Amino acid sequence: MNYALSRVRGRKYRVEQAVGLYPTSATSDDYAYSRHIVNGAQGNNNDKVYGFTIEFGKDETGFIPPFSEMKEIIKEVSAALTELCIAAAPTTND
Repeated sequence: MNYALSRVRGRKYRVEQAVGLYPTSATSDDYAYSRHIVNGAQGNNNDKVYGFTIEFGKDETGFIPPFSEMKEIIKEVSAALTELCIAAAPTTND
């Protein structure tokens, strides 16, 4: 994902666990991880569930960059998410 993101305009994001960013709870990561525990019909309890957090921005602009920068961030994150979907797609043995 980071490689695909960096191909957009050369920026590399730091890859780390979300828990190391800052304290938070009740996030989409928590939901993704726990939904199969709460409702067994959501899937096999032995299935691995991964949650991903993509934080963006710079120290200068924080979480609310100007629109011109946000358009570039959207391109970067879209490239990263496309790469994730390709990697997660099931393969067939045709």
